[in-house]
Amino acid sequence: MSSRSSDPHPLLAPTLPLYSSTPPPLGHALKTHFSFDPSYVNLNHGSYGSLPSPVLDAIKPIAALAEANPDKFHRFEYIPMLAEVRRRLASLMSEKEGDVSVDEVVCVPNASHGISTVLRNFIWEEGDIVIDCNTTYGSVGRTVQYLNDVPPHPKIAQFTMLFPTTRTKILEDWRLHVRAVQQTRLQNESPTAPTTVSSSNETQHESGTTQQSQQKQSNTTANKKLPKVVAIIDSIISVPGVSLPWAEMVQILREECGGGEDANVWSVIDAAHSIGQEVTLPKSISLAQPDFLITNCHKWLFTKRSCAVLYVPKRNQHVIKTTFPTSATYIPLKDRKEGGEGFADMFTWTGTIDFIPYLSAAHALHFRSWLGGERVINEYCRKVGREGAKKMSEILGTEEMDPKGEYEFNMVNVALPLPSSKKGPDTGIDIELLKKIDGLYKQKMILERNMFSPAYWHNGKWWTRCSAQVWVEVEDFEKVALALKEVCKEIVDELGLDKE
Repeated sequence: MSSRSSDPHPLLAPTLPLYSSTPPPLGHALKTHFSFDPSYVNLNHGSYGSLPSPVLDAIKPIAALAEANPDKFHRFEYIPMLAEVRRRLASLMSEKEGDVSVDEVVCVPNASHGISTVLRNFIWEEGDIVIDCNTTYGSVGRTVQYLNDVPPHPKIAQFTMLFPTTRTKILEDWRLHVRAVQQTRLQNESPTAPTTVSSSNETQHESGTTQQSQQKQSNTTANKKLPKVVAIIDSIISVPGVSLPWAEMVQILREECGGGEDANVWSVIDAAHSIGQEVTLPKSISLAQPDFLITNCHKWLFTKRSCAVLYVPKRNQHVIKTTFPTSATYIPLKDRKEGGEGFADMFTWTGTIDFIPYLSAAHALHFRSWLGGERVINEYCRKVGREGAKKMSEILGTEEMDPKGEYEFNMVNVALPLPSSKKGPDTGIDIELLKKIDGLYKQKMILERNMFSPAYWHNGKWWTRCSAQVWVEVEDFEKVALALKEVCKEIVDELGLDKE
């Protein structure tokens, strides 16, 4: 199964008559091109994405082809179509032609699946360290905890961020944190060493020149490799819905802990929310040269659920020895001419699944092009999001997390009028009470009012994350804000929170 081929497949071409017409203005006029319940107010595109009707129409012939002759489709027809989709996605992720090669991108079901594939392909050894964050996505954080729970028990060095904050503070704190991780690597630890690493807040700020000199010396004179460091960095956090300066964080990681395979330091970028939202993604990939990057296409790119891209540069494909589950095209390690041999072919077939979501990426890109392209779409979403967050905070009488738009893209975060912690962000939290509030909130917003923006607890407060999308207008933020005001009052009254 070769990744290289041929002319574009006719079933992936932009043949809908719609695309010869002028698109409607962005906003409510575009709702006719989605399948939403007319009474549903959707400010939660970020969780599951939304499939445009033209994309759905365009993939129906592909689905029909699969059902007409399943053997022919799965053994012959879908393979060149998947290769074409991967070429287009590689191009979208490249700042200049060839930055990201078709042989470096493969499709996986979702970002969590892709990240788990990467983490479970590392050969973990005693003393290895995994860096995650207090804001790491739930299933990814649980995967890290599982790795720590089983032999050889790699240590967890969790980096803490509390929003609102600034990009400058994030980068300063990150440097201190990874510097502390590097010092831990340099120590001779006993087999009974603790399975967590001291946070950067406990580390003195030493001279950067001295630290980097020690790091370089240790990486070049050691008789054996230092313990492995694998840093999981969000490009855009799920909650809070904010972007991180991830390219700079990767650079700092390499400055403090070393770069290249000999340094045994690896970056895994959880870019679940990036493609279709982070316009500068190609530039950041070119700048940071991440070791692994995984991004969902069914969220902000408008593909059918579920579809994600796993990007593994050729220099690191030897790390990904197997897919999950292991593909029938797996080549035993002893038989490989080179470490990364067969990388893309393994991901072409990991068992029988619905391949239509992967192939829908071509038509999602056609739809986005018809609307005006990446910058037009995202400039609109950012504008509506900023104006909507301001209006929502005024109605609720609360605050925006990022009123200046320093780190919010198409998702904005507004505090909810629910009681906050008086003991600090991480002190005395009643987990059961948080669960009750969350359950009531979902019931009242989704089941009773047919609208939604998710609520979450962060830094001692309740917040809501709202997604701006091409069909959204500021009026939608106003409607949801008025409902949120009612819902929060009902929750406070029902749980007696005003008496605490």
